[in-house]
Amino acid sequence: MAEQVNLGNFDTNTGAYVEVHGFFNGWGTGDILTNDPSILTTNSSGVVASNVYVNTFAITAATNATDEYKYVIQPGGNYESPSASDTDIYSGNRFFIDATETLPVVAFSDKPLVLSVTNIITFEVDMTALIEVGSFTTNESLTLSGDFNGWNTTAQPMTNNPAASNPDLYSTVVTIVDVPGAEHYFKFVENGTYESLANNRDLFLLQTNGSFTYGPVYFNNQLPEPFDFVYVTNEMVTFTVNMTNATGTGAGGTESFDNQYPSGDTVWLNGLLDGINNNFWSWGGLGADGYEMTQIPNTFLFTITLPVNKGQSADLIYKYSINGLDDEAGFGDNHERWIRSQPNYTMPVDTYASQGASTQTEIPFGNLAITQTTNNQIQLSWLGRPGVQLQTTPTLSPAVWTSQPFTDGTNLLVAPGGTASTNYTTGASSLFYRLVGPQ
Repeated sequence: MAEQVNLGNFDTNTGAYVEVHGFFNGWGTGDILTNDPSILTTNSSGVVASNVYVNTFAITAATNATDEYKYVIQPGGNYESPSASDTDIYSGNRFFIDATETLPVVAFSDKPLVLSVTNIITFEVDMTALIEVGSFTTNESLTLSGDFNGWNTTAQPMTNNPAASNPDLYSTVVTIVDVPGAEHYFKFVENGTYESLANNRDLFLLQTNGSFTYGPVYFNNQLPEPFDFVYVTNEMVTFTVNMTNATGTGAGGTESFDNQYPSGDTVWLNGLLDGINNNFWSWGGLGADGYEMTQIPNTFLFTITLPVNKGQSADLIYKYSINGLDDEAGFGDNHERWIRSQPNYTMPVDTYASQGASTQTEIPFGNLAITQTTNNQIQLSWLGRPGVQLQTTPTLSPAVWTSQPFTDGTNLLVAPGGTASTNYTTGASSLFYRLVGPQ
């Protein structure tokens, strides 16, 4: 009766007792069982109980007759509901074959003792990937919804700590009281919209009282791509364009640059308005302070250094202008280059209108080459950036590639223009090289 005691269904302090009713007594009252404290039971969590009730009754019946019975909590006549595997298929009653015997100990309604546990659970979800692409901000709501709060999408808000080492980590604490090892289902909710995972998330309670942390996990299981995004507060990028004999034919009409030094024409950069990538101010707006480029003395090179906000794509889209007009090339025909080092980077020198009839697109990484050989040293160079590293293997049959972590663009200096390089000592055996990166 241990679980019935635990559930409050059987309390001897208020006069409760247990009987057995069956064919042998006409399903009547009076056959009372009493507690035998010497008989102990142990549940799955190792909890020992002494709530077994027993009695011996003389039964008159034909040899090998079948008797059916059930246990009953009194007062009230509350019959048990044993599981189908322990009952007659037709009647739902327990049964035995008449003989002098001791029936096995069973749990009332076949429910063994299961003590509830209290678990304090800290849920953690990392929003970095969504923040990087601007689809989640601190002004938006993030909540936890699950079977433990009726799938309410507003009752359990999640918060972050702006001063923490990872301010993009959001958390909340939930207390769940249930049976040991119980499974619970939930999802994280952004602005009232559930994660788009195919299935709900789940967890299992401990077997005892305690605390634990679920996570950190990424919202929608979407991992951040730090190598494809600016991960510093303000990435300072320097642009330079060669305006020698510059002539453009764009949406703003044909425009030729005055090649007399100093020039009376002005040169502008568009596409990074307010530090946001691929964000253009209105063409013809010479009042766009801060985006006019400065001429390098005694040259036809113009330069400007602009911040790119944290979370913006490292693949920049931009365009040059004479006098603020969209005159470098046709509409949408832009320059495209990668930020290859952080927190500061100097782009290669562009040539005005060099994108021609189609968008100039810089590859994410590559161009691996041996650029110098001296004595027993070779110099390898490549177009690098954070997340790109060199790998080596002594043979291609089969190739077992070994990463060289020090060549990663986060560790190895990527020079202005995007070139990374390192030296290797030559030897008697072969050594093969390749680049790997985030895309």
